Amino acid sequence: MIFLRIKFTSDIKYVRISGLLLMVISVLILNGCSISQKEALPEIGFWHTFKHEDTLEKISSKYSVSLNIIQKKNDIYDSEDLVPGMKIFIPGVRHVTKSSHKPVPRLQFIWPAKGVISSGYGTRHGRKHDGIDITKDNGRKIVASASGTIEFKGWKKGYGKVLIINHGNGFKTLYAHNQTLYVDKNQYVNQGQKIAYMGSTGISSGIHLHFEIQKNGKPINPLRYLQAR
Repeated sequence: MIFLRIKFTSDIKYVRISGLLLMVISVLILNGCSISQKEALPEIGFWHTFKHEDTLEKISSKYSVSLNIIQKKNDIYDSEDLVPGMKIFIPGVRHVTKSSHKPVPRLQFIWPAKGVISSGYGTRHGRKHDGIDITKDNGRKIVASASGTIEFKGWKKGYGKVLIINHGNGFKTLYAHNQTLYVDKNQYVNQGQKIAYMGSTGISSGIHLHFEIQKNGKPINPLRYLQAR
């Protein structure tokens, strides 16, 4: 038992208070302090600096945080709205430690044809253009932008004669409006290998190559991956 001495005006009385009751009161007081302290603390998280090669999906995978949570927290839903140097808040991540594993090397793409870009990636005439158009320049040879397996060979509406190469890790490249196709479906091709001859098949205003890079089934800006020239 615990004794408390309480003074009343003219005399002193000893009041017995159950130790259990005193313990409950103490816990309640401590919990109250703890709650108020937690409410005053800032949200735990980490600020990621967006890089040229980043996407929201890559950031989500890197920190093992739901893509939906990152999008809502930053009010950003499309990687195309991000620019290098922008800060992205990753909730729940205290700090980032360097991995002991070697990073997976980034897939390198080369230009599939010589020539100039006649139409870039993005909105064109009110419609989204999913790749870049390269016009002929001292030759019309088209080569594989990266090594991979021919996934599609044939005709696509609007695109004419088309080749699609699967490079693995979710990456594919598409080559459209060709005049001649030199490779077969399921054939493995090496980077720089001749695969087609530039043409104007399908809906086309002239001889050129329509080139796309796709990641997980969605077109991305090829200029983000092609080497500067």
